[in-house]
Amino acid sequence: MKLVLAWIVTDPTPESVLEDICYSCPVSQLGNLIIGGGPGTWAREHATIYTTAKEAKADALARLSRRTYPVTRSDGKVVNVTVPED
Repeated sequence: MKLVLAWIVTDPTPESVLEDICYSCPVSQLGNLIIGGGPGTWAREHATIYTTAKEAKADALARLSRRTYPVTRSDGKVVNVTVPED
């Protein structure tokens, strides 16, 4: 079996939706994707490559459920909080 299409999952931002962090990429273009983000971007986004959409979507949904949001406390300190799912 020849792998033609890969699925990429990256860490979400507070504003991300599923389509922002889970997308497909032709294997022949993976190098361009990695290099095109700029130095260190691939590592900072904790990108993961999957061979199936099902695996990628499961990881992306898990990452979305664990994302944190910056909140400024009354003392002015900014902290990251996780909002529990309903």
